[in-house]
Amino acid sequence: PEAAYSFIIAEQGKIYPAMSGHNTMCVATALLETGMVPMEEPITKFKLEAPAGLIGVEARCEGGRVVEVMLRNAPAFCRPRDMDVEIDVPVIGKVRLDIAFGGMHYAIVRAADVGLSLEPRF
Repeated sequence: PEAAYSFIIAEQGKIYPAMSGHNTMCVATALLETGMVPMEEPITKFKLEAPAGLIGVEARCEGGRVVEVMLRNAPAFCRPRDMDVEIDVPVIGKVRLDIAFGGMHYAIVRAADVGLSLEPRF
């Protein structure tokens, strides 16, 4: 009832992620610029429902067009039982990681633990 619209995300390879920021911004823009959600300049606020949950949208609008979209994503969390988990990865071997949720589940791995290094390049 809080959401103006609900949507699903269908990406290539038969993938249906729970949340995608860029897809949400595109949906919000299309809904506003087609008039499906009434546009109020300079700022229009509304909610969309993604599979991950309710997403807050704040769109800056000028001359009947959306020029900027900000999102308040689904709550993010990392449960204690999902921290410092060890998994066996083919070819690499045992890897320690944390599992976090921020609209989708993510494995957070230290680069060095999988033989990589991160180097700043300008």
